[in-house]
Formats: sequence, structure tokens, C-alpha cells
Amino acid sequence: MPKRPEAVAERIYQQLKQEIFDFLLLPGDRFSENEIADRMSASRTPVRQALYALQQEGYVDVQPRSGWQIRAVDFDHLEALYDLRIVLELEAVKRLCQRADSVFPLPLQALKQFWLDDAPLDEGMNVAPHDEVFHMTLVTAAGNPEMARVHREITEKIRIVRRLDFTRQPRVSATYAEHGQILLAVRDRNLEEAQTRLHDHIAASQKEAIQAELITYRFFRGVRLMQRRTFVKAFALSASIVSLGWAFAAQAADTIKVGIMHSLSGTMAISETPLKDVALMTIDDINAKGGVLGKKLEPVVVDPASNWPLFAEKARQLLSQDKVAVVFGCWTSVSRKSVLPVFEELNGLLFYPVQYEGEEMSPNVFYTGAAPNQQAIPAVEYLMSEDGGAAKRFFLLGTDYVYPRTTNKILRAFLHSKGVQDKDIEEVYTPFGHSDYQTIVANIKKFSAGGKTAVISTINGDSNVPFYKELANQGLKATDVPVVAFSVGEEELRGIDTKPLVGNLAAWNYFESVDNPTNKQFVSEWKAYAKAHNLPNANTVVTNDPMEATYVGIHMWAQAVEKAGTTDVDKVRAAMAGQTFKAPSGFTLTMDATNHHLHKPVMIGEIESNGQFNVVWQTDKPVRAQPWSPFIPGNDKKSDRPVKTASN
Repeated sequence: MPKRPEAVAERIYQQLKQEIFDFLLLPGDRFSENEIADRMSASRTPVRQALYALQQEGYVDVQPRSGWQIRAVDFDHLEALYDLRIVLELEAVKRLCQRADSVFPLPLQALKQFWLDDAPLDEGMNVAPHDEVFHMTLVTAAGNPEMARVHREITEKIRIVRRLDFTRQPRVSATYAEHGQILLAVRDRNLEEAQTRLHDHIAASQKEAIQAELITYRFFRGVRLMQRRTFVKAFALSASIVSLGWAFAAQAADTIKVGIMHSLSGTMAISETPLKDVALMTIDDINAKGGVLGKKLEPVVVDPASNWPLFAEKARQLLSQDKVAVVFGCWTSVSRKSVLPVFEELNGLLFYPVQYEGEEMSPNVFYTGAAPNQQAIPAVEYLMSEDGGAAKRFFLLGTDYVYPRTTNKILRAFLHSKGVQDKDIEEVYTPFGHSDYQTIVANIKKFSAGGKTAVISTINGDSNVPFYKELANQGLKATDVPVVAFSVGEEELRGIDTKPLVGNLAAWNYFESVDNPTNKQFVSEWKAYAKAHNLPNANTVVTNDPMEATYVGIHMWAQAVEKAGTTDVDKVRAAMAGQTFKAPSGFTLTMDATNHHLHKPVMIGEIESNGQFNVVWQTDKPVRAQPWSPFIPGNDKKSDRPVKTASN
């Protein structure tokens, strides 16, 4: 794909491209570089850069002595691109149906969640980006990066017509149905069914989009011919508005844009929405104290909607279009791994605030959540101790994705090192959004008949609610089989009757109940912010570990920017080494000088009847993270310095 222009040229490129898409500039329209420069309040150099990029992508032509001209829509070329797209996607579906493993790929599970399980979106223009993600994910999941690259380029080129496939509600509804049929056929490895459904779906979309493009083009061309004088006036008004827009853009240079990328809808919204809100609170607090480098922080919030491939698209948008200096976001490891290639490609900076499985150390990520040795391993050691109940058998229950599976791989190896045999370890996984835990809880009760048992839960998102409710329904108490959770905190318990759950455990690095002046101030500020901004259930809001990690991460980044004297990623990365911050946990936390992980205390808390946690055990000082677990063979040979994920 041609290299796209930067800075001012990038903004002009995006503006002109959008005007072409919106039929403000029609095929055949002519203009000079000076005209565009005047309208955009820019010099000719970035205008020329933007126009050359559009020329390479086939949107404009340069005419000798006549300036530039919008290129006519080449419907034959569009047909050829659609043909190539069909070939690539049919081959991708073939590979997916013939995959060697029996597990339905995680990216496709996320697509199924959006297109089949979640409530459909109403507005066609809101569906359009998800449709692009659907088709690109099919090709990416097939595992051939060159196929995926070519497919991305085709998607970019046909976007001008594809968006018109969503102007009529019947096509929006049909898209949901057709995508669902394709996914189910791929899941069932029904190649003929999957390819037939896919071919028919693309053909219908192609026909609708190109026909709509032709009708729309003719309409606007007719308006242009009949109302040339009116259009010229409108164009002049448009120029004034755009000029005003650039004035605002220049003013925006006095701010520093920061990205907030959390799921505000879908299965992970219950956990991630508070992280967005506490990030906004922290930014407001920093701005009230003068900002960073004398500039206000300007938050740019996006919602990847618990759709893991969409995380990558939103990350690219934040870095390439919104030009943010840093991004605070993600919860699940699959979302983090989805965006990692984007951050490494574009040299962006991500602060990741949630405990994770380790086995990763990117130069473009700072990990403010816990590694396994800062949560999972100490928690299991506690369960095996006399104070923790001296458990001999372990039921590992998690959501089916990379964090629970890798964490449990580490825990199984750890348990083996302690003499626990495989017959005393049970491992069960459920999909995101799972809600029926009746059979699983019954099986936990049966498994516990073999000796002192503990459940280690890596369930994520809103599935925690039905799991804990089912424990209560079946009368399984902590005195019988204690549950220690790694992804359940105060927020997930809000709204649940916790009386039957008293005594069950969670392992974190912070609880709202810790008693120290810094935490009292943090909790007080959060409750006041929730009421002032009319957050849902503002009178009962709580804080939790990932919220504290978000709060710490934003403050540390701000300190590093001040130290570096710039938001330049490479300089901020260097300035982050050794940063310290007095955290609400009551400890002064340090960003490790080499491995991009926070030194964090470890705490184990018991659920109380009021939905809070009573800390029953904690380390006496912060623990240095071990991203490469010593219980994974070969990790002792890996570097303790970040390397790009392709090299990990």
C-alpha cells in the first residue's frame, strides 16, 4: 500500500478523501493546488503530498496545465477488485474449515459474539466498520499474512462503495443473518456451505453497493448541473467552515491528545467502563493542576465493543488519525495481543492496566497490572497453606482465551513442582458471555468429594455474575470449597447478594478497603466524580485494582513526559524507567528499569457481606514482576528486556 502523508498533509488527505466519499467532490471536478491550499489554510507542500497520496490510491489525476481532477469511478476496476476479494476470502474460509486443531479460533469466537449473540445495532453506518472487521478477520485468522495484506488494500480501495451497502435497513438485517450463517458453517467445518454462503453474501453486497454508488453519483451530478451557482456559494461557505475548523485544529495543538480504549459495550463492558471513567477523572485532575508540559490533556475515547479484531482497528485510528501521544486501554489479553502489532508498527505507547499471563514484554507497552508471580502463584501458595485451607485438589475454571489458558499452564507446572498430580487438577473453560454454570458447579461439588479442593477462577467479564449466583443457588460455600478469583473485584460484585459468598477470595494488588490516607483520598475523589458526572449508580460506585493501575499508569506517564520534556515515544519510554508513584495501595510503586512492569504488592482478600474485601494476607513490600515464568521451559534463556512481539 502506498505510504500515506504525515502531519498537515495527513489531515488534508483525510479531509479530501472524506469529501470524495461524501460526494462534495465529484468525478470530473477540477481544482488547483492553490485553491485547496487556500481552503485548507495550508501551504502548497502538504497539499501536494496529500494529492500525490490520493493519486496513488486512484482517487485523483493530475492534468498538465489544468491542475487536479477527481477520477471517474471505474466500475470495471471495482468489479475486478470484488472478484479478487472473493478469491481471497473463499481461500481463507477453506483454510479455516480445514484447520488442524479442534478449537474454534478466538478471533472468530469474538465475531460470533457480535454477529450472533449480542443485540444488533440499529444504524447502518454503525454496522459498516464492524462489517469490514468481519471480512478482514476471516482472512487474518487463516494465517497467511500476505493474503491479509492484499485483502486490507482491497478493502481500502472499495470502501468508497461498500459503505453504501448499509444505507437500507433490509441489507443491514441481511448482513447480520449472512455473517452468522458463514460463522456457523466455518465452526462446523462445512466447507461447501461456508463458501456458498460467503460467495452469495459478497455478491449481494457488491450489487447493492455499486448500484447505490451509481444512483448517488447521478443524483449529485444532476444537482451539480442544475444548481451550479448555488453549489459555488455552498462551496465558499464550506471553505469558510473548513478554515474555521483548521483554526480550531491549530488551537488543539495546545493540547496533548491521549487515547482511552476500553469496551463500553458487549460482555466486557461491566469491567472496562469504570476504567474509562477513572481515566477521565485522572485526566481532569491533572488538567486542574496545570496539565502536562503546560498543556491540557485531551482524551479521545473509543469503544471496541468487546470485539477483539475491532481493538486493532481502533488502535490504528487513535495512532494514525487522532494522533494521540499515548493510549490507556485493553482488559483481556486477546484484545492486547490484537493491538500489539499496531503499536509496534506505528511506534505507539500502550499502558495496560490488568493482570495477565506474562510471556510477553513489548517495548511499546508498559504493564501496570500483575504478572503471574504477582498474583496467581502467591494465591495458590496461600490456598495450599494452613491459613488458606491446605487445599490438595484444584479446579481451574476460566474463560476460553489466552490469559486463562496460559495462566493455568503455569499453575499446573507450579502444582506439579509441589507434588500435586494431574488426577487432582481439573481444567474447564467456557466462552465469553457464558451464563449457565449449573452443570459446572455440580461438577465442582463432585470433584471436591476427592479431598480438600479449591477453585481457581479466571472467568472474565459479565460471566462472573451467573457463576457466583450459581454457587449460591447450589449452596456451595467458601467453608466447603473456597474460590479464589483473579478477575473479580469490587465492581463485578456490585449488585450481587454477596452474603452467600462470604469467605471466597480474590487475589489482587489493591482493594478499596485498604486503610491509608492516599487510598481514602482516591476513593473520595472517585465517589465525588461519579456523582458530579451522573455516572450510573453513582451512589454505590466502588474502586478496584485495574482502576488503581489505570490511575497509577496515567500519573507515571505524565511524570515521564515532564522528565523527557516531550511526548516523543522513544524519549518517554526512556524516562519511564525507574519512575515511582505513591499509590492508593499504600505502597510506593516503581516502574522497573528494564522490563516495563510495575513492582507491586500482592494482596489476598476475602469477600465480605457488603461486597468489599477483607485483606487476609499480603506481602510486606512490592514484588518485582517475572514476565517470563520460571515454570515455562526455556524461559530462563529469555532476555529481561523488552523485544518486539515478533521476536518473543
